[in-house]
Amino acid sequence: MNKTLRMNRLFHPVSRNAIFFPVDHGTTLGPIGKLTDIPALAKMAEENKFQSIVAHKGTIHWAIENGKETRDINYLLHLSASTNFIFNGEFKQLVSTIEHGLRIGVTGISVHVNLGVQEEPTMLKDLGLVCDEAYKWGLPVLAMMNVFGEQTLNPNKNSIAHAVRVAGEVGADIVKVKYAGTKEKMSEAIEAFPIPVLISGGEKSNSLITLFSEIHDSLSVGARGISIGRNIFEDKYPVAMSKALSSLVHDLVDPQEAVDIYLDHCVQLENTLIGRESYGVTS
Repeated sequence: MNKTLRMNRLFHPVSRNAIFFPVDHGTTLGPIGKLTDIPALAKMAEENKFQSIVAHKGTIHWAIENGKETRDINYLLHLSASTNFIFNGEFKQLVSTIEHGLRIGVTGISVHVNLGVQEEPTMLKDLGLVCDEAYKWGLPVLAMMNVFGEQTLNPNKNSIAHAVRVAGEVGADIVKVKYAGTKEKMSEAIEAFPIPVLISGGEKSNSLITLFSEIHDSLSVGARGISIGRNIFEDKYPVAMSKALSSLVHDLVDPQEAVDIYLDHCVQLENTLIGRESYGVTS
């Protein structure tokens, strides 16, 4: 299978947008939220029109071996890892290979780069070499680009646009970045390089309308989707959040309508699953 075919699988056939579901946080933060049941999360993702799960190799093995009813979701093998046991947890190390990804049948590869930290040169080099190797095998590469210290190094610079440019020039096929702060800056970031830009969710948001508005604004200026993990698997109602996000990305509903979809499904879950100790993962 060549890269064009794999890229097509990573975007919805009608909306042409994508929802990537990163669940790689366990190595950094431990078994937080609903990460304790990966097969159930994979089933939920498939049922709600997510295109891909981004995970480490052990998590992909777990999802595939214990979630045999989940057949249509794509997987991206995340090569980067670190923990919060050490001070410089921003320094991501490569912990798997493209060959292993091919052996387990993933659709693409993911690499995390933190810009603005001391170890940035090593992570950039790793991304570039991974892109070269992935190109030989027709595997798309997602670059997760985080920027540190952008307000102190150059407060007048659009650091998110710079991060998109770096990812594209080094060879990534898709880039994940945080919301740039305004629609205008987000538009600059999307125009920085001709590869699909996905919006990250970051830490769990305290405001649904803010999160949904940032996604809506980004999509309106050309973003191709989202790559959100913690705002889904740390939510009390992951299914409700999944349905709202799917409506935002694929049906292009407005932010308030997405909030209403979320709240309506929460009420349904409360009415049907009350009394259960753990709920919100399966509908």
